[in-house]
Amino acid sequence: MELSLDMRCRLIESPRGTNRAGDNRQALVRGPVVLARDENIDPDYDQPVAVKAQDGYVDVALVPPTLPTTRMQFRVPTDGGFISMVDFASVNNWDGKTHVCTWLPKPEKESEKNIREQH
Repeated sequence: MELSLDMRCRLIESPRGTNRAGDNRQALVRGPVVLARDENIDPDYDQPVAVKAQDGYVDVALVPPTLPTTRMQFRVPTDGGFISMVDFASVNNWDGKTHVCTWLPKPEKESEKNIREQH
């Protein structure tokens, strides 16, 4: 059996549901792999970022992992430079002391701009 997957990195906007706390967030998916910001390698893991995308795709670069337990690590372009993200399965938060962020908060100005464009 041969499996062919589109491995481009997609930027996904959060759905607007009944829980408004989830609004104005975005996630990255590379093929079937969800990417995450890991507090183990990024102390700013939960800070707002504006990911640079073109037509819904992000030009991420595979880089050598910072931690030996990480399978895949990527350099992700943002308006403020680059952030590191890893495949979600590699995040080690079993100790309950570290955190992970898959739905990235957007900067306030980016959120306001998107709301205006939708109306």
